[in-house]
Amino acid sequence: MKVFKKLLIVLFVAFAALVVVGCGDEEVDLYADFMSIVETYNKNELVSDMNLPATKGDIQITWTSSNQDVISNTGVVTRPAEDTKVKLTAVMKYEDVVQNFYFEVTVKAKEITDDNSDKISDILAGEDGTSYSIKGTVVAVNAQSFMVQDATGIILVYKGFDWSADVVVGDVVTVSGASTTYGAAKQFDKTCTYEKVSSGSFTQPTAKELTVAEINAYADATTVTPIYVKIKGVLSTSTNDKGTTYYNLELPGASITGSISYPKDGEALVALSGKTLEIYGYVNGVTGSSKKYLNFMVVSYKEVENENQNVPAENKTIAEVLAAESGLYTTTGTVAAINARSFVLTANNSSILVYLGSSWTCDVAVGDKLTVTGNTTTYAGAVQFGETATYTKDGTETFTAPTATELDGAKITEIAGLSTVTLQYVKVTGTIAISGNYVNVNIDGTEMIGSVTYPADAEAVKAFDGKKVVIEGYYTGISSGKYFNLLYTSITEVVGEPDPDPTPNPDPTPDPDPTPDPDPTPNPDPTPDPDPTPDPDPTPDPDPTPDPEPSPVESITYDFVTNFSTYASGWDTNYIERVVNSSDLGTGLLDAKFTLSRADKQNPGQNIAISDRPVLATNANKDAGTIYLTVEANFTGYSSITFDLKQWNSKTFDAIYIEYTTNGTDWVKCSAELTTPASLTSNASFEGAVAIRLCIKSSVTKNNQVGLSAIILK
Repeated sequence: MKVFKKLLIVLFVAFAALVVVGCGDEEVDLYADFMSIVETYNKNELVSDMNLPATKGDIQITWTSSNQDVISNTGVVTRPAEDTKVKLTAVMKYEDVVQNFYFEVTVKAKEITDDNSDKISDILAGEDGTSYSIKGTVVAVNAQSFMVQDATGIILVYKGFDWSADVVVGDVVTVSGASTTYGAAKQFDKTCTYEKVSSGSFTQPTAKELTVAEINAYADATTVTPIYVKIKGVLSTSTNDKGTTYYNLELPGASITGSISYPKDGEALVALSGKTLEIYGYVNGVTGSSKKYLNFMVVSYKEVENENQNVPAENKTIAEVLAAESGLYTTTGTVAAINARSFVLTANNSSILVYLGSSWTCDVAVGDKLTVTGNTTTYAGAVQFGETATYTKDGTETFTAPTATELDGAKITEIAGLSTVTLQYVKVTGTIAISGNYVNVNIDGTEMIGSVTYPADAEAVKAFDGKKVVIEGYYTGISSGKYFNLLYTSITEVVGEPDPDPTPNPDPTPDPDPTPDPDPTPNPDPTPDPDPTPDPDPTPDPDPTPDPEPSPVESITYDFVTNFSTYASGWDTNYIERVVNSSDLGTGLLDAKFTLSRADKQNPGQNIAISDRPVLATNANKDAGTIYLTVEANFTGYSSITFDLKQWNSKTFDAIYIEYTTNGTDWVKCSAELTTPASLTSNASFEGAVAIRLCIKSSVTKNNQVGLSAIILK
């Protein structure tokens, strides 16, 4: 019987070897083409992905795996817990000839040993972009990430808003991927992979109780190492118009605000807003620009008695509050100016900002006399009352604004260089430049940029876009070293400026030349200080609470999928240069131009992996195998760009990375390199950049494709 089986196998192979298709002078040997694909793999010990092409020359190939959990139909290998046999079927079609071929392989079990794992301490000391594989115990979990500890250290593993949160404290896991830095702390980003090895238990260590000095020291930290801590503060929650809820902690006496990163029980925390909480968890970074946030992954918390709740606020004048250390104070004054999130309180020539946040409903008016009680903090160099402040109305009086101090560019530069900020009523002249929700003012004679913060009548202010105006209002601080924040009370367009008087004054002592200053040339759009608000793609800011001043830069997502059928209606399947504008992708986006050096639109059909978005393709026989996706926009205020790519089957590339240029000629590399298409992020400083591009290189001498899903600016 065995002899008969062997004879059948020999006859089958002999028959397969005769599957030769003739076409003119060309012969196609399907079996030889099949063997040329699979013979490079060790069928008895497969340990890595297979390259299962959808085409080979003019031959179309459809692959089917008998166990897609181990080998996918595109050749991606997931090594199982034990050796596993998998049969691959290739349906090969050339013109009218179709033939099936089979290949059985044994995928070796994944070997997990401590000896083969990298140490977390090596990651903490290493360079970003280096690939590591670690093994450790899960010590904390929130809705978008988890912390892993081994014998040498702790690191955060970020997986994003769509993560299934399928690990728990005590699980032993392996994690593989490239390292990156966010919030001054090392981490794995969402492109990493992980696997649960076993379940277990974990006992948290004794928590370190941070002192005020230790908390404040994080504001200037360049490196943050995760540690398990105990901290106490007053919880403040707010939800923006997009439905994102922020969980911040006012830490008594601290100049930095605590932030609870992505809690799993957010609704329970919202119910405790305004309460004092004792929190145990891991410090996992410090974020923010003008205002700093110390981020925590919380393990447990409980409501405790506010040690200060029975301690009356100290009564002080506004001048005394400004001169005192941060603390709990009560003061009185008159409302002098209002925007959508705050008001200025003034008394006896001293003024203080009372910032109440995005959820505040304004119920005060200029001239109202108020008593304000709350904790003070410092933002943009100025002392202010924070979001938990309360106030009562004591009456109303007629309020007359003081005479405004007129500031030219030189004076603004001088004020910006001072170490402390004193609120003052000022007048500035400049040109309004609006981008989205941001109202900026280009002022002649200074590199500082005016920022009109949170205007209550935003639509009316937008009518001044591009116009030269005179603004009166309160100067409230300097953000990011370049934004001169203004809580305005009036904006007046400059019209009918007189021509220079050519006739000299006959008086022997002539008056000053009345010639007006030339109309200032607007600077590029100076988008305001970036908001510490994260955006989930690729590694979002754990503390999304907006800075009080100025208006934040929001994350912008250019979605290349949703409107693809519309903006690419005229495209064909030829790979040529394509240009897409931000207006093609949706409304309300920052103006941008996207140049795809070699792209097409694929028609849906067999073996077409991507047909719902732009497909870019390298080819070593064209353009030296390098293609570019170039973004031209005003990048002022943005410090992160992410290119979200979709892999075509199992295709890989020699290198995928990001570059930027400030002059259009010299390009600076600013990211790690990928070989497998995924999300790639650069957190470089793009100040002065005129273009950013994604570079994709391949030595493959045929079309090597990848899909473009989205580009995200933060």
